[in-house]
Amino acid sequence: MSRRRELKLFYPWLVWAGVCLVAMWVRPGEETIPYHLGYAGLAVAFGLDVWSNKQAYLSLAGYTVASGAVLLGRATTGDIAWEETTEIPLMCLIMALMVWHVGDRHAALAVVTRVAERDRDQALRRERLVRVTSHEMRTPLTIATGYLDLLRADTDDEHVRADLEVVHDELDRLSLACDRLLRMIRYHEDVPTDLVDVDALLGLITDRWQVVARRDWKVDSSVGAMVCSEERVRACLDTLVENALRYTEEGQAIRVFAHRVGDHVDLGVADGGRGFDERQLAAVNQPGELLEESAPRDERSQTGLGLSLVREVIESRG
Repeated sequence: MSRRRELKLFYPWLVWAGVCLVAMWVRPGEETIPYHLGYAGLAVAFGLDVWSNKQAYLSLAGYTVASGAVLLGRATTGDIAWEETTEIPLMCLIMALMVWHVGDRHAALAVVTRVAERDRDQALRRERLVRVTSHEMRTPLTIATGYLDLLRADTDDEHVRADLEVVHDELDRLSLACDRLLRMIRYHEDVPTDLVDVDALLGLITDRWQVVARRDWKVDSSVGAMVCSEERVRACLDTLVENALRYTEEGQAIRVFAHRVGDHVDLGVADGGRGFDERQLAAVNQPGELLEESAPRDERSQTGLGLSLVREVIESRG
């Protein structure tokens, strides 16, 4: 903690303690209220602020000595009974225990804060690395795919074309992996909402995926405009479309839809593939970010992270 932060309430308390001591001095026989108010001010200031233990104990000792001297003086002159001076060590002990307890709390909070800041910095660095890496990979992938398409168009050798087709498929998979990484970042971004033309957005999403896979693509949307995060909607629908691609074959239907149901809008992706069986569906909808290793799988299953993230986004918006 900075020095400024440590002294935030220290000097105001010094002023308050001085006022209490003056009140004790000028009103013989009525020392009790300002005496206790001085300790109460110390408890509040130290509890809300962050002082060092040394600073707190020195403040406590200074106020105890000053206020105790006034009480002893009043007992000597007969303004108060000697029994009332027993409050001097008792209040000092109580306040010392408070300082010890609150000091431990401050120390624990400081450790938690440092750990949280370190984890946040590490997460930001990882996110930046993933974002930069994904963006840098997409450009050479696009160029490589373009040159590969030219090679496929210029050759009549079936064996060469078959080999180039394998390379093309692998490049497509790598491009999808880059897109998936970027979508995972967008899921956790604090993105603003705006009035979005949902029908046009679903058309753009479908047009983009039509280039990637040969399916019977359909857009079924009659929503118009609604307030939402365009980035989040695109990220969720892209994940659902990617999943539909894994469970469909060339020529099968994939339908991206949006319909108003009362005050809500239903968004989703339907496909003509075989889909999940009951055990897989239950596993996909279980809480948690990843499917357990023991969850039922087939040859097309992956981690389940994408669908879990989609569910997380949906649940966060009720």
